[in-house]
Amino acid sequence: MNAAQFRKHGKEVIDAIADYYENLDNISPVPKVKPGYLSGIVPNEAPEDPELFEDLMADIETKIMPGMTHWQSGNFFAWFSASSSFPAILGDMYSSMFNIIGFSWISSPAATELETVAMDWLGKLLGLDKRFLAVNEDGTENKGGGSIQTTASGALVTIIAAARDRMLNFLTEQRDV
Repeated sequence: MNAAQFRKHGKEVIDAIADYYENLDNISPVPKVKPGYLSGIVPNEAPEDPELFEDLMADIETKIMPGMTHWQSGNFFAWFSASSSFPAILGDMYSSMFNIIGFSWISSPAATELETVAMDWLGKLLGLDKRFLAVNEDGTENKGGGSIQTTASGALVTIIAAARDRMLNFLTEQRDV
């Protein structure tokens, strides 16, 4: 796919996304398919040649969409909503464009610093004490701050590790080790 095709098909995808969200509450939030439904309607082998984009769009509508649980539907009340929005989708497009892995400052200074700023914004919105922020009002570094976790499981591992470290520090201080 070249840049011209990307522009053309990208606009088609954005139109499909907008149409989906405009009609979301008219769609049953839970699919009416049985386990294994998809294997009976897609090829048994991976295609050797690329499909036309129009065929891909049709497959999404006729094969994938019937098996989707529509978490963003106003009629879906199970589990927790991922709470997507048009601005979030556009943000995902930028994220895909940059395709960075922000695991450290040097891997993407802008991503790391924006995360720090956003976490401080959140801390202020929640009314957290200044010691929980990464940056002081005068711009100097603080010992607080946070990071956005990729999954709930990852967040729990981080919480457990922090609790372990806190307890180890406490026990070490108690025993004068």
